[in-house]
Amino acid sequence: MCGKRCGYMKKSGRRAYLKEYKRSVDGGYVYTGERYAPAGDGKRSIFSLCVMTAVLLAAVLIGGCVNVTGMRNTFYVILPYIGEAAALFALCWQLVRLVSGGKNVKAYVLNAVKRHLPTASLLVSVFAAAVMLAHTVFLFLDGLNDPVISCVLFYGMHAASLALGLFIRKLFLSLEWRTF
Repeated sequence: MCGKRCGYMKKSGRRAYLKEYKRSVDGGYVYTGERYAPAGDGKRSIFSLCVMTAVLLAAVLIGGCVNVTGMRNTFYVILPYIGEAAALFALCWQLVRLVSGGKNVKAYVLNAVKRHLPTASLLVSVFAAAVMLAHTVFLFLDGLNDPVISCVLFYGMHAASLALGLFIRKLFLSLEWRTF
C-alpha cells in the first residue's frame, strides 16, 4: 500500500482504462487499447436498438402524459413511473455511449455498456409492469373515473415499454463483437 510515494499505483478499478492512453508527440493523448465492432449484421442491429429505444422513449413519455386519475396524486402509481423514466434515462445514456464512438467502440466503453445496458432495459420493463400493477390496484380501490380510451392508451403505452425493454435486452445480448 505504497501509493504515490513509491511510484507504484495500482491500476484497477474505476480509472483502470487510463493505462490504455499514451502521450503522443504533440502532447495529447492517444487511445492504444483494443477496439471492437459488431460482427456480421451488427450495424443493422445497433440501428434497430436505436430505433427501438426512440420508440420506447416515446411510449414512456406518452404513457406518463396520459390524463388518468392514478397519475395525478397517487404516490404508489407515480413512484414506479419515476423509476421507469430513470431506468430509461440510464438505457439511453448507455446507448449513446455505445454509438458515439463511431464505427468502433473502445474496450472499456464496451465493457461498461455490456454491464449496464441489459440491466437498465430490464429495469424499464420491471417498472413498466409495476406502473400497470399499481394503476390496477388504484382502479380497484377508487373505481374507473376516467374515459376508457385514456386507460387503454395508458396500459397500451406501458405494455409497449415492457415489451420493448425486454426485446432491447434480448437483441443487445445477442450481439457479437469482433476486435481489430
